[in-house]
Amino acid sequence: MPADAYIPGAPEAKRSSLASEVANSIVDMIRQREFEPGDRIPSEFELADEFGVGRGTIREAVKLLVSRNVLEIRRAKGTFVRENPGMADDPLGLAFAGDKEKMIRDLLDLRILLECYSARNAAHNATAEQTAQMRELAGAIDAAGSDEERTRLDIELHKLIAVSSGNSAISTVLPVIRANMEHFNRLDFEREWDSVNASHRAVISAIEQHNPMLAEAEMVKHLSYVTEKMDSIKGRGASAASKAE
Repeated sequence: MPADAYIPGAPEAKRSSLASEVANSIVDMIRQREFEPGDRIPSEFELADEFGVGRGTIREAVKLLVSRNVLEIRRAKGTFVRENPGMADDPLGLAFAGDKEKMIRDLLDLRILLECYSARNAAHNATAEQTAQMRELAGAIDAAGSDEERTRLDIELHKLIAVSSGNSAISTVLPVIRANMEHFNRLDFEREWDSVNASHRAVISAIEQHNPMLAEAEMVKHLSYVTEKMDSIKGRGASAASKAE
């Protein structure tokens, strides 16, 4: 079995080892984009025929990949590649954090560090095609019909900036941090999307100008909006608690 196999074999159990080989073959197909995130994979019958193994082996291989968050089974629909293959819903274990407010603020501090790095390096490395995609996403945010859709596009835009930086680790980690902030944040506030998106466009413009210092400065200004909103909500909460006493 290759050294980079996603799932190690189990030489002491023939079928388990064979299931691991099939699971790794499916992972390779996902890596090579034969199956994209969200795609339905072939049925047990089709996979058994393709790999020349029994349906029990296919079933075990699928279970392995479901347990590792690569695949998901949807009742009466089939088996699908997860949107973020291999990534748990809460990979950082944040559901067990005691002080949620502090955890969210700590995540924001980490996000600022990584986003500033991304913007700065995107100004060096982003292609014309990538900056055009950034502009398209900013336009899609303006046209979106709901806050949920705008938030999804916002995350996609920031991920694209991270990808444009050339650092694949950051482009993987940043969406995890952002998704966890969105999921666990109880300090909800109404986003002023016109201001948010104007700030997006300032970051994109600096990247298009290949100006790293300006791109970083605009990203700091952009993220300071979230910091200020969180601080104002926290301040209102503390004031209300003081009056209640």
